Amino acid sequence: MPTVRCPHCGAERNTPSSKLPAKKSSARCPECCQTLIFDPAESQRTQTTDNIATCPHCGLQRRIPSDRLEIQSKTVNCRRCNRSFCLQPEREFRASGSGLRSISQLLADSWELFCRRGWGLLGIYLLGIVLAFAPIFSALLLKPATWLNPQNQNWQWAILLATVAYILLGLSWMTGSMFIYICKTDVGLFRSMKLGLRHVGSFTLLLILLILVVGGGSLLLIIPGLLFCVWFFFCQYVLADDNIGGLQALEKSRLLVSGHWWAIFGRFVLLLVISLTLSFLTARIPYVGEAANLAFSLLLTPFSFLYYYLIYSDLKANYRGPQHPPIKRQWLPLTAAIFGWMLIPGLLLVSLSRQNLSAEQLLSAGKDIQQRLGTQPQQTPDLNRSLPEEPQRLSSADYKLLLSKQRKTTSEGGLSLGPVTLFADRFWADDQNPHLWLKLELSDFPNLSLAQKGSARIEIDKVLDDDARDLYDRQHSFEHPAFHWVGINQTDENDLFSGIRSIYLRQGTQAEQVHSILGKLELTLPLAIESLQLTRNDIGKTLQIGGKQLILQRLGSNAVTLRFLGDRTDLLNVHASNSHAEPLREIGFTWQKSGDAFSLRQMFDGNIESITVLVAGDSMTQSYPFELTR
Repeated sequence: MPTVRCPHCGAERNTPSSKLPAKKSSARCPECCQTLIFDPAESQRTQTTDNIATCPHCGLQRRIPSDRLEIQSKTVNCRRCNRSFCLQPEREFRASGSGLRSISQLLADSWELFCRRGWGLLGIYLLGIVLAFAPIFSALLLKPATWLNPQNQNWQWAILLATVAYILLGLSWMTGSMFIYICKTDVGLFRSMKLGLRHVGSFTLLLILLILVVGGGSLLLIIPGLLFCVWFFFCQYVLADDNIGGLQALEKSRLLVSGHWWAIFGRFVLLLVISLTLSFLTARIPYVGEAANLAFSLLLTPFSFLYYYLIYSDLKANYRGPQHPPIKRQWLPLTAAIFGWMLIPGLLLVSLSRQNLSAEQLLSAGKDIQQRLGTQPQQTPDLNRSLPEEPQRLSSADYKLLLSKQRKTTSEGGLSLGPVTLFADRFWADDQNPHLWLKLELSDFPNLSLAQKGSARIEIDKVLDDDARDLYDRQHSFEHPAFHWVGINQTDENDLFSGIRSIYLRQGTQAEQVHSILGKLELTLPLAIESLQLTRNDIGKTLQIGGKQLILQRLGSNAVTLRFLGDRTDLLNVHASNSHAEPLREIGFTWQKSGDAFSLRQMFDGNIESITVLVAGDSMTQSYPFELTR
């Protein structure tokens, strides 16, 4: 009785010849409900060539039952001519047809199958994404100081191992459920997840084996890794379909691919090219490009699973080997992978042995590497070494006396305001944003180098032309009060600081129109400074300094974030040191006001080990109204 096999799901049914159509026609599989093409001539040809061994000397043919097949090549003797020949079952017992549907038919069938079963597959995939991000959300709910504290290294290792195990088991469960949902067409969504949980151990072991084999092959060279990737790509489909061991699934996947490697590789590349092209196009859709690209990425995963499943179904329909490959062949790919993993350490040892390094030299090299990586015992940063000067404590009367004694003279075009000199430095003739620079030069005072960000502030009242019309653009975004502060820096002359305040004017203003600038200069000078040294152990703590509250929110490799409950002028500066107790150079900062507090983020040019926060315990403000004329 002829056997009709579905090329999609591999289901077989014995049908009397009288009920089979006489010519080529289409039919629907009762298992997977997909359309298949039945060709009586092809069916007859397949039936007559299955499991038949032919002697190459005398032409004697003999049918061999499937349960007696052996996959490895074997030398046998012909019963007629008594001559020996090599029997290669992988080549002998395959269907004579090509076995793989055309690319256009593959894409069409994949889309049809996706429309019917892809949404359930997408549900399992989305659930897997949610479960994968659950540990991250849980970690965010905890205080960072709890698990970032260097003293809790045992907890950190435990959390790391638990996270890796969770991700591995969760990934195996979700992928196993997806493969079962695909291969078992009579299994629903929740049933497939239940079966995936039941077989999570098998899928986890297979996933580890797959990583070892493909990764080891990739370490040998690119070509073995690519070869292994295509060979063992369908092992998870085999496990979900046949419920066999992990090594057997790898070997059977290789046997399925044997003879079709280039055809399968071409179909892999085709889907990759189509995916990249569509992703590139969707990302450039105006206004919704990112959302469209995200939706496309979510739909692509279940579609690709079904696309590969149809390839697997074609391979399975033409497979004539045993369902359980022999033990001897299962260890070959794993052995090659282990050799690949051992290749790089082996080459490293050979390289070291050729240099004839002694034990003392290796130990010295290890210490040098340890020093370069910064893992040597940490030194305690010296506060005085990390600060430009020693903080001093002065009274308000003493500071006013110092201010009165300092008188700076200025050249023509400038304006002297006691210890300060102002002059218009440069005009920028921009059609949209015309502005000029107002340069400030300030004599050195005690504690001034420790408070360079919040010592000088310039408020502009008016910028008048010859007809007393105001040219000042108060509504410009760079005239926000945050930009009124002037950051001062020490010049080559050690007793002099300088800074620049940009003044934005109305559109169309020309340099010759500016006649005078009216405003007020405020100097906020710290009388006493309190310092606080912080490390990563202080992350998340609420600390008191100078009568104010300070919270170290983050201490990264080269940036620090603070939340300060107080006036902006009270937080003078933040200095950082590396693991060698050397001061780091500041490369930028940002701050944002929020109610009674503000957040400061400051960046440095090296790896931060500790920071020193300077807060004004008390300060005095001196105002200088000015009118600078042309």
